[in-house]
Amino acid sequence: MKSLSLYIDKWFITVAVNQDSNVLPLSLPNGEDRIWLFFHEDTANNRIVYGKSFENNYRDKMPHYFGDIFTLIESGDHHFTRYDNRPEEMKEIFKVSNIFSHLHQAISEETSVDTYLSFSSDVSDIARYKFIQELEEADFKVIESVARISHLALEESKKRGIFTANGHYLVLAATNDNLHYSLYEHTDGIFLRQSEASLPGLGLDVRRRALVESIVENVNRTTRLLSTPDELTQEYIRQDRFADEWLKKIANSHPNLNIPVAFSDITFAIAPNNPYAVSICPKDLDERTNGIVEDIVRKIAEFVKANHLQSHEINGIVFIGNTFTNRKFAAAINNRFTLKEEQIVTYKEVELPKVVSIYSQIDCNQFQTATQQFVDNAKTQETLNQQAKEEEERRLKAQEENRRQQEIRDRQRKAEQEYSNAVEYIERYESEHDYEQMKEWAEIALTHRPEDEYAKEKSALAHQLLAEQRANNKQFNTLLQRAKTAFTESRWSDAISQSEIALELKPESDEAKRIKKEAKRQLEIKEKTTNFLNRADVFFAQKLYAEALEEVGKVLNLDANNQAAKEIEHKISEVHAKIQNLTAALDTAENKSDFSAAIEICETLIEEDTPNLRKWANKKDGLISKRHELEASKRKLEELKTGIDQAHFDEEWTKLQLLCKTYLSIAQNQEISQLLVKAEQHIEAQKIREEKGKAIEQINSLIREKRFNEAEDELNRFSRSHPSDQSAVKYLRGKLFSFETDPGTSGKENPSSQSTGSGSHPSSREMPTDADNFFETSTPAATHPPRHPTAHRETKPSQTDNFFNASTTDPTEERTRSGKRSATTDDFNF
Repeated sequence: MKSLSLYIDKWFITVAVNQDSNVLPLSLPNGEDRIWLFFHEDTANNRIVYGKSFENNYRDKMPHYFGDIFTLIESGDHHFTRYDNRPEEMKEIFKVSNIFSHLHQAISEETSVDTYLSFSSDVSDIARYKFIQELEEADFKVIESVARISHLALEESKKRGIFTANGHYLVLAATNDNLHYSLYEHTDGIFLRQSEASLPGLGLDVRRRALVESIVENVNRTTRLLSTPDELTQEYIRQDRFADEWLKKIANSHPNLNIPVAFSDITFAIAPNNPYAVSICPKDLDERTNGIVEDIVRKIAEFVKANHLQSHEINGIVFIGNTFTNRKFAAAINNRFTLKEEQIVTYKEVELPKVVSIYSQIDCNQFQTATQQFVDNAKTQETLNQQAKEEEERRLKAQEENRRQQEIRDRQRKAEQEYSNAVEYIERYESEHDYEQMKEWAEIALTHRPEDEYAKEKSALAHQLLAEQRANNKQFNTLLQRAKTAFTESRWSDAISQSEIALELKPESDEAKRIKKEAKRQLEIKEKTTNFLNRADVFFAQKLYAEALEEVGKVLNLDANNQAAKEIEHKISEVHAKIQNLTAALDTAENKSDFSAAIEICETLIEEDTPNLRKWANKKDGLISKRHELEASKRKLEELKTGIDQAHFDEEWTKLQLLCKTYLSIAQNQEISQLLVKAEQHIEAQKIREEKGKAIEQINSLIREKRFNEAEDELNRFSRSHPSDQSAVKYLRGKLFSFETDPGTSGKENPSSQSTGSGSHPSSREMPTDADNFFETSTPAATHPPRHPTAHRETKPSQTDNFFNASTTDPTEERTRSGKRSATTDDFNF
C-alpha cells in the first residue's frame, strides 16, 4: 500500500513516497528534488508555475512572483490572477499550479491517497488548516498533521536503536532562515515536547550568515537604504544566493587573513540598478562567524538551563538541516554539551523524506489530543481574525462617515469665514475708493448669502460709484497721456504742467507724481550738463584730457546717454590711443636701436601729450645720448674688426683670441665667434705640440742614458696619450730597439739627426702624424745603426715585422727646416 509523507516548510515541501515500508524518490516534471514554493504568475499564458528558478525574482521583489506563501494564505487578503486578471484566493495556488496533480503522479494513484503531514514551526495554525482543507479537496486523506519534524527525527533515531533510553533530548532544526530548538523527554516509550524556542534569521549556515551580514551592513552603512530590522532580514535572505560564490572567492584569496577581499556589483532589492563595492577581511569574517556560533550556543544553553536541566542531563542531540554541518558549530556544541559521537545525530535536508516517512511506522494515536487542539486553535484563530477584519471594516466605515460629516461642517465653516472676509474687503476697498474691487467682493459675499441685504446694498453702491469714477478716470488718463508724451519728447516744462493738471483730478496718482518729479529733475540736469560740456570743450582744446574727462564724467553721471559727452569722451579715447600707439612705436624703435626714429616719435609725443611734456623731453635727451654711445660702439667694433682680420692673416692666434673676446663682449657676431673658435683650436694644438715635444725630449734623453725600461714606459704612455701619432711612436720604438741591440752605441744620435743640430732634434720639433705619410718620405741613405758583432742578426727586418718596419731616420728631417711654415688654405677654412 502506498502513502505520502510531506514536510511543509516555509519555502519548500519535501515528499516521501512510502510503499511497503520503503521510501521511494520523488519525481517531479521540473526535475527538482522537492516542491519549491516560489511561484510565477504567467499572465501571458494564463497559468501559475512553481520552482526554485523563481526565487531570485521573488527576492528582487519583481512583480508577478510569489514566495512565503503560507503568510499570504493566513491573511486571506492576497490573490493571484489568471484569465484576464480574475482574482483567486491564494490558498488555491497549490491546485492551480498543479502541485497536487504532480503529487498524484508521483504516487501513481488517482484515488484517495493516505497522507501524513509535518509542518515547520514557521507555518501558522490557520495556514496549516487551510492547506489541509485544500489537500482533502484534492483527494488526499490526511491521516496526521501535528507531529513536528523534531519529533519525527527522534522517532526515526529510536527506530534505528539510537535514542531508546529515557531522558531528555535536544533537537535543533534549521531548514529555512530561522533556527528552532526543542526539548523533549522520552518516557514510557513516548517523546513529549516540554519546551521550544526559535532564533529568527539564524537558520542559515553560520559562516554564510556572517558573510552576508558583513556585506549588507557595509553597503547600508554608506547608503542608508535599509532602516528597519525586517528590511535587513529580507535583504540577508536575498543575498544568501550569492554566498557560495563569495565564500569560494575568499577561499581562493591570499592566505594572509589580514588582506581584504573585494566584492563588486552588490545590489539591494530596493535599488537593483545601483551596484556597490565592499571589502571584507577574512580575519574579521572568522571572528564574526565565531561570534554568531557562540551566541547561538549560549542561547541554547540558557534555554536548557531555563527548563531546570544541566548540560550533562541531555542524553542526545539531533541536528536537522545543512547549517549544522559547519565544524565550528559542532565544536561549540561539544564545548557546552559533552556527548559521545553516537549521541549526536545529524539529518541533512536531503534526508528529510526519510525522517517524515517515519509517520507510517509509529502509533499516531498519541497525536489525537494535539490534533483536536490544533483544529480548535485554527478555527478559533480564524474566527478571531475574521472578527478583527470585520471590526476593522466597521472602524474604517465609521471613520469615513466621520470624515464626510467633518467635510460638511468644514464647508459650512469655510462659507461663513469667506462671507466675513468678503464684508471686510468691501469696506476696505470702499474706503480706498477702489470700486471695482468693492463690486467684486460684494458679488462674492452674495454667492455665500444670496439674500443678504447688506451685500446687495454695497453691490449697488459699488456700481454707481464705479460709473462716476470711470468718467473722471477718462479725463485723467487723457491728461496723463499728454504728460507722458511730453516727457518722452524731453519737453520737460510741458510734462510738468500736464502732470500738475492731472494731479488736480487724482491727487493720489503715483504715475503723475513720478512724471512731475522726474521732469523737474531732468530740467535741472539739462542746465548742469550744458555747463559741464562747455568746460569739457575748453579743457579738450587746451589738451588737458584728464580735466576734460572729469567734466565728461559729471555729465554722464547725470545723463548716461548724453551724446555730446560721449563724443568728447570718444575724441579723448582716440588721442589716448594715438599716444599709446606712439609709445609702443617708441619702445619698438628703441629696442631695435633705431634712435633717430625714436627721437622723432618723442618729438611727436611732446606735441600730442602736453601733460607729460617733461617726461618725453627727458626721454628724448636720453635717446640722443644712447645714439652717441651706439655710434662710438660701432667705431670701436670697426677698429676691433680690422685688428682681428690682421691678426688672423698674421696667424697671431693669442692676439686673435683676445681681440675676438673683446669684440663679442660688445656685440654678438657669428663670424667673430667662428674666428674665436679657430684661434682657440690653434692655441690648443700648439699646446699639444709642445707637450708632445717635451715627451719626446724625455724619451730621447732616457734612451741616451740607456734607461730603456723607463723609456719604454714613457713611450707607452705617449702612445696612449697620442694614439693618432703612431709614426713617431714607431720611430722611437725603432730607435729604442737599436740602442738595446747595439751595446756599443754610446748615446750618439743617428747621423742624420745630429747634422740638424739641436734645433732639429725630434724632441724640439713637431713630430709627424699618420697624415704626414711618414714612411713614404724616408731617405734611401738611411741605415740602421751597426749591430753588436755577437748578435748575428740580419740588419734588415722582416717584411711581416710591423714593429720594426720603419726607417731609423728621424721623421722630422722630412719636414721643412724653417721654424715657420707657409700659410695654407686650411688657415682660412672657418
